[in-house]
Amino acid sequence: MVYLVFSWLLYVPPAGWTPKGWSEKDATAEDDIPVSAAANATASGAVRIQDDNAGLETGHTKRTTKEIEKLSGHREVPFSSTQMVKQPLFYVLFAALMVSSTSGLMVTGHASDIGQELAHLTASEGAIMVSVMAFGSFLGRFGFGFISDAIGRYNALIISLVINAVVMVLLLGHATTFVTFLLAVSVVGACFGGTMSIVPAIVGDAFGSANFGQNYSFVYPGYTVASFIGPMVAASTVETLGTYVPAFAVAGAISVIGIVLVFVAKMLAYKLEDEKAAMQD
Repeated sequence: MVYLVFSWLLYVPPAGWTPKGWSEKDATAEDDIPVSAAANATASGAVRIQDDNAGLETGHTKRTTKEIEKLSGHREVPFSSTQMVKQPLFYVLFAALMVSSTSGLMVTGHASDIGQELAHLTASEGAIMVSVMAFGSFLGRFGFGFISDAIGRYNALIISLVINAVVMVLLLGHATTFVTFLLAVSVVGACFGGTMSIVPAIVGDAFGSANFGQNYSFVYPGYTVASFIGPMVAASTVETLGTYVPAFAVAGAISVIGIVLVFVAKMLAYKLEDEKAAMQD
């Protein structure tokens, strides 16, 4: 109901709308352009100067006009869902979302039981960990969103997956106290939240904002698949071996696969940007 109520406050800006104080002249100046000054494209074809949000970054805080145009400075090329599914990047992003979400969904579904096994928590303390996980996810969305704006989407997602893999393999299985388990669950939740904030932005950057709602609905089922994989791996592991710990290693390995997928996605994104630039030449 809350989503429904607030959705009524949303509207599409008129064609040609730009942020207050923005001008095409400033955006196309030959001087170095601060990344923070980049402006989004509009449906009318306004010049689209974007910061590192496309994830095609070199680590610099400023870019020349030519560099920005090379990354994403051309007019936005909106992809329909039909066009998107013909791009290899779509399938890699689908898989990346799936593997990036697996650990978070595994721990979310079994947080209480895992806490009771490893840290000898009471049932009530274990239940609290579900809320801790949710709060960590909340903070992760903000934190990794900020990081992705600073260093690029793909780099931020790689960092999230590296942290998640380390925690799943080295920390969670040894979290035998309330404090260490609280820390492990919080970090896994933050990485999970980071994934859920970064991947939609990557989809929008790669395939445009015009059909984003429909396009992301094609990528999002990767999360649904993960909601089966994560909890089922944990459940089958504890049923077979009597402990959750081996499942954490599996989740960590899946995160490593995710890192590889993100690197592949990054290379495909470069290629797609070149294709979009060629379409406008």
